[in-house]
Amino acid sequence: MKFGEKIKRIMFENNLTQKQFAEKIGTQDSSVNRWIKGNSKNPTLETLEKISKAFNIPISELSDDTKDICFDKCEETEIKDVVENFVKFLVKKSEESNKRIEKEVKSLKKEIEEMKRQFSMYNV
Repeated sequence: MKFGEKIKRIMFENNLTQKQFAEKIGTQDSSVNRWIKGNSKNPTLETLEKISKAFNIPISELSDDTKDICFDKCEETEIKDVVENFVKFLVKKSEESNKRIEKEVKSLKKEIEEMKRQFSMYNV
């Protein structure tokens, strides 16, 4: 199903005119008209997110092919770079968290050993 057909279906299911639909997502009704007629590119990712939130539908249901989504002039390689950098960031943060946890566990083990030692002194 093409993007414009999906918009028409959403409008029908929610009993909305083009103008009401546009107001609900914060865009011009002329933009909605062009999407429905297939006379323009699909909306930006930001607009897709607004549609998704307004009608509680996943973005993936709004486009059959993610290549159709306009990422505000980002090239596919730029998007891949951003994703890769984000994954690296998450891995680094995870490793840092693990190191802090390991340090805390070691500290707690030392405290437990010291408490055992002190307890054993009184239980002769």
